[in-house]
Amino acid sequence: MDTSRRQEVKNELRAQGYAWDYIDSWPAKIDMYWHRDVKNPEGAIISPSGTLVPNQPGHPDHAARKSRIGLLPWPPATTCKCKSCRERDWDKFSITEDGIVVLAETLVRCDQCEFIPKGDSLQTKKFALQSHVKKHGEKVPV
Repeated sequence: MDTSRRQEVKNELRAQGYAWDYIDSWPAKIDMYWHRDVKNPEGAIISPSGTLVPNQPGHPDHAARKSRIGLLPWPPATTCKCKSCRERDWDKFSITEDGIVVLAETLVRCDQCEFIPKGDSLQTKKFALQSHVKKHGEKVPV
C-alpha cells in the first residue's frame, strides 16, 4: 500500500468512526456487527441488524470495504454515527440482550427467563414462544 492509498484508507476509516491510529496499529482479527439487516434475494432477513460476525480480518482495507456495506466493529446504538443507525427511528426499535436490533412491537419474550424466540414474522415468534413456555408449564394467550 503506497502513501497516497494509505491516506485515502485512513481518511475513509476516520469518516466511519474508527480511531485515528487504526491504520498504523490494526489488530489481526476483530469481531464486527451488522448495522443493517442483511437480506437474501427473496427479501427475507438472514442476518438482522446487530448480528455478530466474529474473527474478521483486521486489515484496514478489509475494514474500509466492510464498513461501506454496514459491517462495523462496534454494535449498533443510538449514539452510532453510521448511516443505518442515523436513519433508524430509534423510538420504534429496541436492542435485545444479544445486541440484535428489532422493532419494539415485534419483541416477544418469555416473562420467566427472558427467552427471545427467533422467526421472520410475529406469528412465527408467538408460536416459538408457546413451544418454549410449555417447558415452564403454563399457557400463553395467542
